Amino acid sequence: MNLLHSRKALFGGPGGGGPRQPISILLGLAFLALGIVPLLKSFGVVDFSIPAPAGMVLWILAAAGGLVLLWDAMSEKMPGGESTLKTASLLAGLIVLAFGIIPILNNAGMIGFSIPDFGEMVINILFTVVGLLLVYGASKQI
Repeated sequence: MNLLHSRKALFGGPGGGGPRQPISILLGLAFLALGIVPLLKSFGVVDFSIPAPAGMVLWILAAAGGLVLLWDAMSEKMPGGESTLKTASLLAGLIVLAFGIIPILNNAGMIGFSIPDFGEMVINILFTVVGLLLVYGASKQI
C-alpha cells in the first residue's frame, strides 16, 4: 500500500504509526533532496541544483531530522535481522542531531565550541543516509 495514501500510516490505528510517519517521510524526502541533488551535480549527472537552506534553518532542519530519526529508531519494532539498521538509525540520528544542536547553542552563546567544517561532500552523504533511514523507517510501520 502506498505510504502517503494509507490512513493507518497518516492517522494511526492498529498497526499504524500515527503522526510520526508523515513527519518521517516528509523529512526523509527533504534530506534526500538536500543530499542527493548536490551529489549528483558534483558528479556531473545533473545540471541543476536546489536552493539549500543555510545557517539557522539548516541547523533546525538537522536537529529535527535527528530527533525524528532517533524517535523512529527507538519506536520501531524491527525483527532481529534488522538490528544493524536500528543501530545505524540511532548513530545517524545522534550525528545529525549534534550537527544541528551544537551550532544553535554556540550561536546563542550557551557553549563555547563549534563543529569543525566538514565539507559539502560529507554533509551531502550524511543527509542522503539520514533521508534513506527516515523514509525506510516510515515505510516499516505499515
